[in-house]
Amino acid sequence: MTRKKSFVARFGFFLALASALAGLISGAGNRWGLWNFHTGFTVLLWAAYGGLIAATVSLVGVVVTIAGKRMKRDLVWAVLGFFLGAVVVIVPLSWSREAKMTPSISDITTDTVHPPKFVKIVPLRSGAPG
Repeated sequence: MTRKKSFVARFGFFLALASALAGLISGAGNRWGLWNFHTGFTVLLWAAYGGLIAATVSLVGVVVTIAGKRMKRDLVWAVLGFFLGAVVVIVPLSWSREAKMTPSISDITTDTVHPPKFVKIVPLRSGAPG
């Protein structure tokens, strides 16, 4: 009895791989002067969307592979695609979460002679040792 290959499992993996490469090239393209940082963030956003789709497709690939008694190699493709897709989603999400927890760039100064009056940090520093 010959077992059929699972197209879904392999497609999920290769979509996750393409999304991971897009995520890596998003910052490198800015560093190399190929595009500005806005374009890099847009590429990173679409890479995360691709990673989410890849993880979902790979999860379907796991189910199809197990239910259809497909080749075990396809199960490996599907599981790798799921985890790679998940990483492509989780990394930018964690960066976004951390960015929301830090003060905005407009509340930071390099002028030590005549520094501006800080607005956002004052309530956070109330009660801090002097």
